[in-house]
Amino acid sequence: MRPPSCDRVPQHDWQFAADATLARLAVDLAIERHVGRKEPYYASGGTVFLQVGKDLTETPTLVGTGGVFTYNPYAHRILAAGVQHQERYDVLRPEAPSIVLDRNYILYSIGLLADSHPAVALQIFQDQLVAGHTVGPVPGAAAIEIPATHSHGAGHECC
Repeated sequence: MRPPSCDRVPQHDWQFAADATLARLAVDLAIERHVGRKEPYYASGGTVFLQVGKDLTETPTLVGTGGVFTYNPYAHRILAAGVQHQERYDVLRPEAPSIVLDRNYILYSIGLLADSHPAVALQIFQDQLVAGHTVGPVPGAAAIEIPATHSHGAGHECC
């Protein structure tokens, strides 16, 4: 699959890594904004933690859709930013979700069908996204690593 305009898509390893780093920061920020937290409340009996917002720790799946998830060879690592950080017990991020990459831009149609035909939408999700596209649980990985042998010659899968 080749992007419509290669001048807007990274062509070199360092560009893919830079793009992935920016996207990973965006995923981290987006998840941080949407998940709940455990906030301390100081009571007479001691400190207790109250949940504020949604507890998304049991979220089973994170879906990546869009250009960076279609063309970047580190797409699964980008979504790893959504996984719970071990040092942050107060933020209720997903703990062990599976990572699904929507490389065919099918998620929008699932959303359009969800209200009127939920069974069909679920079947498309299972057939087109989960089957064969699940990367699997991704532990909260640190930096994105670029393999020394990765190159982007003609016919390469990601561009």
